[in-house]
Amino acid sequence: MKIKIGEKLKELRKEKKITQKDVYDFLKIDQTTYSKYENNKNEPDLDTVKKLADFFNVSTDYLLGRITELENVYFRLSKEATKKGISPEDLKDIMALVEKAKKRDQSTQ
Repeated sequence: MKIKIGEKLKELRKEKKITQKDVYDFLKIDQTTYSKYENNKNEPDLDTVKKLADFFNVSTDYLLGRITELENVYFRLSKEATKKGISPEDLKDIMALVEKAKKRDQSTQ
């Protein structure tokens, strides 16, 4: 079963221990609109998806269900690594570890 964006939004919000109000205030939209996103009654437009990805520090692909949790972890690590001046070689090593974990994950499913 494919996870819809609303389920991802709800999961991410609960992980961060924040309220819907925190999110809809950030987006500058009303509560009903955001609630419909989380309940999969409406889908956010592309600009809103980008804002949500920034807010939750995930990739838009992760929100849209196009990449896995592990790939999203790499995305977050690479963003932080770039900020901290980690070399491209070290990032390649990190990616190799992520790929290894991903393959192990797939083999257990």
